[in-house]
Amino acid sequence: RSSISNSATKIEWSSNPNAVDDCFFGIWYSQNSPVDISRQPDNIIWYQLSQTEYQTTLNQNAPTHIAIAVIRPGNEAEIGIAQELFLDWNTTLPKAPHNVVITNK
Repeated sequence: RSSISNSATKIEWSSNPNAVDDCFFGIWYSQNSPVDISRQPDNIIWYQLSQTEYQTTLNQNAPTHIAIAVIRPGNEAEIGIAQELFLDWNTTLPKAPHNVVITNK
């Protein structure tokens, strides 16, 4: 899930508790889908056994696809199934409802 606050896009996700603690979440950003997760992640967030909610922020200025996958490092790193999210971007202000009048003081 995502939200925009203070000009930054906040990306949040949940994880089930897991007995494996030597892994992290890889986060990739791309203008295209599917996101290429064969390259190095653009960001990483370490997995914590006691934590189930995670987040990162992105200074977004264009439509962006993101992918998040669990990575277990090692000599032969293992990458889990990536989940993608499309973050649309539009700088057009929304129209005010017809029954609302805004006045300056």
